[in-house]
Amino acid sequence: MKSNRTVLGWALYDWGNSAFSPSAMNLLLPFYLKSVFPEEGALFPWFGGPAQLPSDVVWAYLVAGIAFASAVLSPILGAAADLRGTHKRGLLTFTLFGCVATAALALTGSLPLALGWIGIAVLCFSLSQVFYSSMLLDIAPKEEHDRVSSYGSAWGYAGGGTVMALCMFLLMFHQSLGLESVAAASRFAFVAIAGWWAFFTLPLLRWVPETVPAARESVEKVSVALSFKRLWQTLTHLRRYRQLLLFLIAYLLFNDGIQTVLNMAAPFAHRVLQMSEQSMAGCLLMVQGMALFGAILFGRLAGPLGAKRTITVTLTIWLGILLYAYRIQTQTEFWVMAALVGLVLGGTAPLARSMFAGFVPPDRAAEFFGFLTASSKFASFIGPLVYGMVLNATGDARPAILSMAVLFVFGILVLSQVDVEKGREEALVSVGSRQ
Repeated sequence: MKSNRTVLGWALYDWGNSAFSPSAMNLLLPFYLKSVFPEEGALFPWFGGPAQLPSDVVWAYLVAGIAFASAVLSPILGAAADLRGTHKRGLLTFTLFGCVATAALALTGSLPLALGWIGIAVLCFSLSQVFYSSMLLDIAPKEEHDRVSSYGSAWGYAGGGTVMALCMFLLMFHQSLGLESVAAASRFAFVAIAGWWAFFTLPLLRWVPETVPAARESVEKVSVALSFKRLWQTLTHLRRYRQLLLFLIAYLLFNDGIQTVLNMAAPFAHRVLQMSEQSMAGCLLMVQGMALFGAILFGRLAGPLGAKRTITVTLTIWLGILLYAYRIQTQTEFWVMAALVGLVLGGTAPLARSMFAGFVPPDRAAEFFGFLTASSKFASFIGPLVYGMVLNATGDARPAILSMAVLFVFGILVLSQVDVEKGREEALVSVGSRQ
């Protein structure tokens, strides 16, 4: 394994960029978007003619467009980074543009500019994760992936929780701090988040070395065309990585379920329990704190149990949470459920990342993590679509949230077919066949 300082520099980046998500994405942007959006909605070109759309609908379409763009760009940029050995440079580039776009939101008053800066900030944040995750293979050996990945996630949850607490304080006491409105507080917070993200990128810049190009092509020969060629080769030869493919399918299923639960938590709580925005913000902060504890707890359990069994345990708990949500009656019960969500969220995400890393050929790290990001974004519409269809048919959010159990059940079933040792062997054999 690299030096402790190298690992710390990598982990501190997670502490820094977690200021953007969830604080900016889940807490601040709704306030900000309302401040630049007309109360009656805005006129947008649409099928059949212009349409008057409210801010939440436009936000949904914007996020969907960003997800699609990220899904297309992630594997291409990842393949180019593997060929050039520029994982660190790619991460720093998108971090820089992401920080600039985030800070620019504080100075933007028009809707078109606001939507543009939001799009750039969210897209750059998403693409930076491709390079960040792939660097795990360079800073730690395979036997340390579970521990180091959980270590980084723990720093991330701690950083995200710290920034969210500061943002909540800013929003709640904005008048005492000399800010005339919640919208003004949100704008100030965007500058603070950009600064936090940029500042805690510095340890990675100084302490984490750049990767060495894994391919034999010279840097002069590397091009977009070559990246596309290599991407196509990966698609056509994916059958060589059967265990990776099985895990990818399992991940798409249970991750879609997880993201849908997180994204629909606020509307579910408001519809079923009439929870206020302030209460939901408190729940979100608690989820961050419990996720920190969960990352440490399940990271240690992965040692004796292994990543696969530990992930299966967390997914089983997710199923229990859905059953609990179906029968929930009080806001106190919702807080209990939020604590459980944070606990298993902290365990599932980092272990899935480290397990996937074990199946990835070392010379195609960023490319395969790009595939992971792209495929998860392409598949991310399934959960919300099912949730919306059930809610529309029944008028009740309880069966809608329970319907997500299907994704977890099938995710567990596919995961049970994954042979971890064979998957690692496939990755090593693939590398040898190209040397």
